[in-house]
Amino acid sequence: MDVSIIIVNYNTELLILDCIKSIYEKTQYISFEIIVVDNASSNDHAILKTDSRIRYIQSETNLGFGKANNLGAKHAKGKYLFFLNPDTFLINNAIFILFQFIENNHDVGICGGNLYTKDLKPTHSHFTIAPGIKFELYNLFSGKTFLFKDVSYFNYSENPISVEYITGADLFIRKELFESINGFDKDFFMYFEESYLCFIAKQENSLVINVPQAHIIHLEGQSFSLKEKREMLYLQGRKLYLTKRYGFIYYEICNIIYFITCLTRLLLFHIHNDEIKTNYWRQKIRVFLKYIIRKDKNRQSR
Repeated sequence: MDVSIIIVNYNTELLILDCIKSIYEKTQYISFEIIVVDNASSNDHAILKTDSRIRYIQSETNLGFGKANNLGAKHAKGKYLFFLNPDTFLINNAIFILFQFIENNHDVGICGGNLYTKDLKPTHSHFTIAPGIKFELYNLFSGKTFLFKDVSYFNYSENPISVEYITGADLFIRKELFESINGFDKDFFMYFEESYLCFIAKQENSLVINVPQAHIIHLEGQSFSLKEKREMLYLQGRKLYLTKRYGFIYYEICNIIYFITCLTRLLLFHIHNDEIKTNYWRQKIRVFLKYIIRKDKNRQSR
């Protein structure tokens, strides 16, 4: 078996069915299997359970993104693992393109393609800087200084480039490497687990590469709406990544820059009378402060 495609389901049955359809329509020249891990969805998902094109694995609890993928990997038969989000659709023979690239480049441990919105506009596919102080400054200045001229989240060239991380929406990895680093870190529930996985892979002298010829649509929401629970999960994943990699003081410095970024965006959009974006950044600040205060109280109570 060449590739095991692993998709985590949490109430996304219809999206997954479209994703699977695109895999079978676009994928040629390799052998593959599709493994769907259900993260204790609230729906029955009877169609997925009886779909002969996939291996369906039921988790009794919601494991989160990383641990659910780890569960799928335990059942995988492929030489390579391809972690694919349920809200993705292949535009071309992307899986074979990634497979062929990593087969021919033995120093590469992880690769991924270029992601597009449903309107085929470039979207977040990778980053050439890791989460950290430089990343926070990049967001603060919107990348508009000479310090960030080489920073990218999408590869506009025809050449593969080395990146700090590939998004978890389309992460292609050698199974041998994945097992040697014990998969996704179990402390993460959702967000930043792919960034940390790529960091650990780099520590093992494996390259992480974007392959621009592989094209995939990612439907991840682009609207200015904020759900508190997801934002809390994002902040938790961010804290885990920064403290595991750099330590608590470094994390606090990042928080200062992050807060300044939120304030400047709030003021900017307020001045321009953009009510939707003003409310978005106001909510970002509120949830961030709520998260910080809650964590401080928890730490003091220990």
